[in-house]
Amino acid sequence: MFCRRILIFLQCLGAFLRAWRIRAGCGLRSLVLPEVRDGEKHLGDDVRFLLTCADFIVRLGCMRTGRKCFFRSYMLASVLRKHGQEAEINIGMRNLGAGTDTAGHCWVTMPDGGLLDETGDLPSEYPVMMGRSGNGIRYWVGGSGAGTGRDDGRCVDQGGDSG
Repeated sequence: MFCRRILIFLQCLGAFLRAWRIRAGCGLRSLVLPEVRDGEKHLGDDVRFLLTCADFIVRLGCMRTGRKCFFRSYMLASVLRKHGQEAEINIGMRNLGAGTDTAGHCWVTMPDGGLLDETGDLPSEYPVMMGRSGNGIRYWVGGSGAGTGRDDGRCVDQGGDSG
């Protein structure tokens, strides 16, 4: 169990570094998740450990990025897919083309409808699915008045690319 948790932590750290490379490079154009691996289908109690690792790494490594939800979601989905879970990243955007700051949020969903997110009612904030990539990424959009908004600086893009 201890060795497995070290492996999960290292996989989480590797996914975090890949997310930084995506963020520094081409943005969402280079967003690719690992393929779902065959084999073990459940992390069991280690899912809670995975969530703790992701939150810890995000807290330390994303202090001023304003996009902690992207890094957390990418880490969670990547590690879950490496352990045979069909996790998907969801990317929701608001205020597109409104001449204001683009607001958005990322979260992870599981095939059984489970949601790995620490925020509120996402379906009402991003009601329209715009599309799905072949590698576990779904894109959503909401209006400028959609949802409750976020004022904690985690999920708001102050102009520029999304992600």
